[in-house]
Amino acid sequence: MLKIYHYRKQCIGCNYCVEVAPAYYQIDDLDAKVNLLDSERRGNYFFLLLPDTERIIFQEAAELCPTDVIRIEKTK
Repeated sequence: MLKIYHYRKQCIGCNYCVEVAPAYYQIDDLDAKVNLLDSERRGNYFFLLLPDTERIIFQEAAELCPTDVIRIEKTK
């Protein structure tokens, strides 16, 4: 399993993650920042648990993000 972290406060709404993973990310109409869909909020970040098969998509999104708001962690 993977735990995807999204630090939304630092997001600048560049839209790269939406282009790479539109099933998981969406631009918010109110503030033009990106939301990690179906995620849970924990303090200053949002997270989502996903199977390892999604790693490639999120790896690309994390690499493209100019503000490094996407983190990926392997869970047990």
